[in-house]
Amino acid sequence: MMNTWSTPFEWFGQTESFRPASHLAVLNFAWGAQEFTATQVMAGTGLTRATVIDVLGILVDAGLLTELANARVAGTQGVGAEAAAAGAAASAAAGGAAGGAAGVEGLAAASAYRKGRPARRFAFRPEAGVVVGIDAGYTHLTAIAADLAGNTLAAVHTLTGYAPDTEDEPNEDEAQWRRGALRSLVSEVVQAAGRSEAELFAVCVGVPAPVTEAGNSPRHHSGFWQRVNPGLLEALGDVAPVVRVENDALLAAVAEGSVGAARGCRSYVTVLGGARMGAGVVIDGQLLRGVHGAVGEMNAFEHVRGVGDSRGLADFAASLGAKMVASGQAAAGGAFAGLEPCEVTGRLVFEAIEAQDPDALRIAEKVGQRLARIVTVIESFYDPELIVVSGAVGPAMLKVIEHARAAMPDTFDSIVPELVGSELGAESVVTGAVAAAVQMARANALDIVD
Repeated sequence: MMNTWSTPFEWFGQTESFRPASHLAVLNFAWGAQEFTATQVMAGTGLTRATVIDVLGILVDAGLLTELANARVAGTQGVGAEAAAAGAAASAAAGGAAGGAAGVEGLAAASAYRKGRPARRFAFRPEAGVVVGIDAGYTHLTAIAADLAGNTLAAVHTLTGYAPDTEDEPNEDEAQWRRGALRSLVSEVVQAAGRSEAELFAVCVGVPAPVTEAGNSPRHHSGFWQRVNPGLLEALGDVAPVVRVENDALLAAVAEGSVGAARGCRSYVTVLGGARMGAGVVIDGQLLRGVHGAVGEMNAFEHVRGVGDSRGLADFAASLGAKMVASGQAAAGGAFAGLEPCEVTGRLVFEAIEAQDPDALRIAEKVGQRLARIVTVIESFYDPELIVVSGAVGPAMLKVIEHARAAMPDTFDSIVPELVGSELGAESVVTGAVAAAVQMARANALDIVD
């Protein structure tokens, strides 16, 4: 049985390995499998039995696979054991000719199994290494250590101390602090998992900025992109054999396509709905990036009527709540009563929406109308099958999506994509980072264990 991680291998599976193609083919077949035989590997790869047996031995010696006891020794697996049980049951329970025949046939199959050579069985060893995925947000840092199958071993969450409105050009002291904080975070989460840094295979970090293939972010007019990605790839290059820095919305799309709402979908867009608006785009099974890693950047919405900026949905909801308070329109006894405008946050508004607060529900309708315009524009550019709203906005987003669906145009020249909320919530980026790290480990595993 294969694991539940289905990230397309070509997204993060690039490798410079000079290993024989047969080695990579067998490893790709075996990765995440709980149990399989050499015959199944032959059928799945098209390789000869001699080659398969040879490569399986190499992978066992490398610690990536383990050989299981054969079915005869285990006594609980295999066709022979099943046939013996069926034969015995039929002989005991059936007095007629049909039952007797079934019993004889089953016992004969079991006898043949006992005389034959049992199939060798193997399994992937997810404990052979560790990967780390990190959501390196502006105000928070979240890391997850996982085994090679993507199963979570430990998680660590901390705050950066950055205020949301301090987006000026970073100074070198801040850059050094962020680089050091991420290095420390890797060590902390690996230690929390009870593992050592020597066991690390791969680390993937998501940042709220465009990221090129080289791991750098283009210059931003306010310095924000440099502030969140101050040379992180170079700073983290020696913490693991394989390290990658990626855009956070792109990793959210990876998460949705791996274990989330877009699993099995070949064309979809994931929209982060927190403080900042960003999108990860997958079309025809391809993860889109662009020359500067800026596919999915939402600055163009500054020129879209009814949107006007690139704020995230949570930030927009907070601004509506603050205006309601400042104008004295907030209901007495409601969620915003007694607050100052600066005290209204996106989290507070969305919690109030979940609590069915009347003021908050009015805000949800306006946020839904904004989302409808955003979705309509995204559809016109990418023609996706599905748009997933993700990020740290919680169940209240379902109410916003309900309003967005109602507000979307329904005319002969408009195609309305399916719009859904993510079930991953605030964990979408770090979940995608783990999925990417697993794929990076898989692509380079043979060189890592050498």
